[in-house]
Amino acid sequence: QRDIALTQKDIEKKQAEIALLLAGAKPEAIGYAQKRLEMARIQAQHSQKRLELLSAPKAQGAVSALEYEDAAAKSDVDRAAVAVEAANLALVTSPPLPEEVAVKKVELQRLESELSALKETLERTRLKAPLSGRITTPYLEQRLGTFLREGDLFAEIEPVGTLQGEILVPEGDIGEVRLHAPVRVRVWAYPKQIFQGEVTAIAPKAEELPDNPLIRIVRVTTEIPNDRGALRSGMTGYAKIEGPVYPSGRVFTRALMRFFLVEVWSWIP
Repeated sequence: QRDIALTQKDIEKKQAEIALLLAGAKPEAIGYAQKRLEMARIQAQHSQKRLELLSAPKAQGAVSALEYEDAAAKSDVDRAAVAVEAANLALVTSPPLPEEVAVKKVELQRLESELSALKETLERTRLKAPLSGRITTPYLEQRLGTFLREGDLFAEIEPVGTLQGEILVPEGDIGEVRLHAPVRVRVWAYPKQIFQGEVTAIAPKAEELPDNPLIRIVRVTTEIPNDRGALRSGMTGYAKIEGPVYPSGRVFTRALMRFFLVEVWSWIP
């Protein structure tokens, strides 16, 4: 950022130089040069007139040769000063050389290229979150000045308006779960409060329960409104997913029916 600020100042300075070249000299500078030329001409006229006045006395021997030579030298110097001031006035009023303007523009383009490269480098140092929400990773300030490899985790963010929950549904019950089905959740932190949500995703495969490899589960994702921010990442509890309605007899005999339809069926040749 410091290099960007310095380069921007250099660009502004170069732009001002180009504008000054194209605009030409200020009226004050031109007037000053004209005044100096006028004064030089007056001085040259006085010197020439004095030299002419000394010409006759010199011829009569009334004026020494040294005095006459001093007057002649003074006249020559004053005429040269007129030429110098005239050249200065011409320089002040003349338009800028195309080559000079071109050089300044090339320098400006170089500075602009440097600025673009610096901004691109700075942009690559910024980490942009894929969503807006609340940062849950603590002590991020301690990571200032560290380097991240591609794929390294920098911080975790959770949405503020809604929270995603994961429900571990037994393999035998996943057939009753549908997308957008209503979900009711109770967490240990708020046992008296029920949070409403809906099923947003069902995992494409079953897996072993982390605490019991003999039980297989399917992960179901639910989204729960969390406008007040009561729910936090990592909280646990229980969830109920609304499914089809069956007669009570079928519900209580469901496990037995599953045993015969699957387990017993597997025994039959």
